[in-house]
Amino acid sequence: MTLVAPAAQASDVEDARAEVQELGREVEVAAEAYNEARVQTEAQKQHVAAAQARVASQATAVEAMQDELGALAVETYKRGGVDPQLVALVGSVGSYATSTSTLTVMAERRSVSLSDLKEATDDLEALQAAAAVELEQVAAMEADLAGQKTAIEARLAGAEDVLAAAEAEAARIEAARVAAAEEATRSRQAAEAAQALAAGPAVAGTAVAAGSTAAAGTRAAAPAGAPAGAPAAGQAPAASAGTMSCGGVSVDVPTDRVATVLAFACSQLGKPYVWGASGPNAYDCSGFTMASWAKAGVSLPHSSRSQAGVGTRVSEGDLRAGDLVFSFSPISHVGIYLGGGKMIAAPSAGDVVKIQSLQYLPYTAGTRL
Repeated sequence: MTLVAPAAQASDVEDARAEVQELGREVEVAAEAYNEARVQTEAQKQHVAAAQARVASQATAVEAMQDELGALAVETYKRGGVDPQLVALVGSVGSYATSTSTLTVMAERRSVSLSDLKEATDDLEALQAAAAVELEQVAAMEADLAGQKTAIEARLAGAEDVLAAAEAEAARIEAARVAAAEEATRSRQAAEAAQALAAGPAVAGTAVAAGSTAAAGTRAAAPAGAPAGAPAAGQAPAASAGTMSCGGVSVDVPTDRVATVLAFACSQLGKPYVWGASGPNAYDCSGFTMASWAKAGVSLPHSSRSQAGVGTRVSEGDLRAGDLVFSFSPISHVGIYLGGGKMIAAPSAGDVVKIQSLQYLPYTAGTRL
């Protein structure tokens, strides 16, 4: 059996893990750009809908005016097309001329109103066309970002496969090493027992007992599993101002509202990062902050970049628990500050909701809601 040196195998695993982390960060950047495009698209759709409503309203007004002018045109035609015998019915020629003049003025006034309405309709249709173009542009950008997402996720899946294979190989090699060591121990113990047997029954008994003790010690040295991690989902801290614990971090909570936010946020520790998710079983970074602050009645857009425009800006030195903390330029990551240079966030693809240190993140902005 050929065994790879533990150091070399560990290097392969670490390289694969680093690649997964790097691609996970790329996925988060693409995800937040996608979220921002989606926010812009929804706003643009509302703009287009409002423009279309105005166009419809003006079209109804134009149609009503056209009906009125049509009736006026028929009446004018009838009056202008009468034979001389009908003049008597109107009265004198003068009165008829006055009547015709009046109709002409009415028609001109109606024509001006129609012109105004037509101009307004044209303006609205131009606005609608422009908005539609903008909507198409945003949709194209969204489609492009979705394509980037697919490509990056494919790379991420490949990297995760490499990591899984490297870890499996490392585990296989470690198991083979342990098995070889145990086999060597058994062979040595058998040889010692044979020698002791040749020396006499009393010595043999001692050797066998010693071998059993050593074997038991070897078995006891086997790994017993990972230590306890984050608290189970649903075990939220008490929602009141004061001091609370979040994943083992002591937090000074300034208000009951922030306590409500953190009670929910901390109960989500360990849930996976998923592109575009906002709960309840998975989150991306802005989906996590959006869901957490929704518990306190605050509506945030599903985009870290857009969230940075909500609330009051605070400096890094003035941060307190509950504040939103934004990283990178352009902004592509957000978390909820806990205090002591730590925040809780859904970091990136391949990761879970966890507590992060600001020491390893560039501080771009902070806001208080």
